[in-house]
Order: sequence, then structure tokens, then C-alpha cells
Amino acid sequence: MKKAYELSVLCDCEIALIIFSSSNKLYQYASTDMDKVLLKYTEYNEPHESLTNKNIIEVHYVERQCAGDSILKAILGLFGSGRW
Repeated sequence: MKKAYELSVLCDCEIALIIFSSSNKLYQYASTDMDKVLLKYTEYNEPHESLTNKNIIEVHYVERQCAGDSILKAILGLFGSGRW
């Protein structure tokens, strides 16, 4: 909840956070009024980004793989150039 609060302050944005724990307990936080934020969300018709944990993990995996490929190419370049 503290991170949601910090994000709302740092980014000057509305946050509605709904959490169900593994024991099915409900926690919620809203930087303003939860009902107003949820109504705003349901009425929003513009295209928007919607991500899940899986999406974020995939993006980070690809970024790391690309970084690893660049490092490998640099190392192979050093070996091939005789500078190693």
C-alpha cells in the first residue's frame, strides 16, 4: 500500500489498488475515492495498455536476452580481433 501511495504522489495520478491475498482476504487502497476511480475505469473508451505479470516478465526476458547477445558479440569480437 505504501508503494501505491508513493506512486500516486510522485506521479500525481489516481491509483486504485485491489489485492486478494492467497488466503482470499481483500485489501484495497485508493488515492482518491475507490468508487470514482473504478467508475472512471469502466467508462474509459480510449485504447490503453493492459499488462499482466507474464507480459512484464516476457519483456524483461527479451531485454536481458538482447543485452546478453550484445555482450556475447562484443566478447567474440575481441577474440576475433586478437585484442584479447
